[in-house]
Amino acid sequence: RILSYIREIESILEEVDKLINNESYTGARENLDNAENLLKTAERMAGEFKIGTFSEKFINLRNEITSKNNIIIKRLLGDGPIEGFPIELNKKYKALEKLGTTHLSKVFKVERSRDDKIIVIKIPKEGEEHLIKREYEILKKLSHQYIIKTYGYYEEPIPHIELEYVEGYKLDGKLIESLKDYPKPMDEKEAVKLIIKIAEGLAYAHSMKIIHKDIKPSNILLTPDLNPKIIDFNISKSGDKTTTVKGFTKEYASPEQIRGEKTDERTDIYSLGVVFYELLTGRLPDKYNPKPPSQ
Repeated sequence: RILSYIREIESILEEVDKLINNESYTGARENLDNAENLLKTAERMAGEFKIGTFSEKFINLRNEITSKNNIIIKRLLGDGPIEGFPIELNKKYKALEKLGTTHLSKVFKVERSRDDKIIVIKIPKEGEEHLIKREYEILKKLSHQYIIKTYGYYEEPIPHIELEYVEGYKLDGKLIESLKDYPKPMDEKEAVKLIIKIAEGLAYAHSMKIIHKDIKPSNILLTPDLNPKIIDFNISKSGDKTTTVKGFTKEYASPEQIRGEKTDERTDIYSLGVVFYELLTGRLPDKYNPKPPSQ
């Protein structure tokens, strides 16, 4: 019986070679799991009957299984792993950079394999898949120069959303990716231009019955010509429906958000006002002891 297990394992390993050559890595890994289980059964049977004849054969088979697993991992990872990037997506994208991690998702800059286009993908953390899909459903309704574009949402091989890549603005040789990183206080004329453009993007979203609900500097990306791109619509309110998605940044949140009351377009306008105040003064307003920007 042990010999039959060994022959079956050898047959599986031959099939694995063919699958690897055809780049069918998922099937190859499944076959290697089967071979591993059969090998464990054969080893256990040999131990029960105190048969030592196959010890060297078992070692060789285990080494071969390990070697083929390593080949698959190396093929999937390509030139080298980017921390946290799922190997399931390596055929579809070449990971270039990890852009960030939040409590909801991981974000990566990638090169899309089918057309070599540089884009961003957002991968939800376990249990947060519905928010990424919800963000896609909102973004696909919007088309504005100051709002981030989406290229699609996919369930397979794992849930993820494709987004426009925004290069960032260079200031004194330093790359500024978002308004959060822009030195403050900002030149008044530049600040006014930027706020007007963000307001235009928000006004368009509001006309489409979308309330962002989390306007803050880190959610405003900057292009090379210092134009804004509003991002992160995953907690936004769409239409007249009352959203059950909670979450906001208290430093920029409107009073009604903090009190847990109904939100509308004025919620975003308030948050944008806080951002404008910060751009002009270099500090956040004291909501409990308010002072005009001139002070």
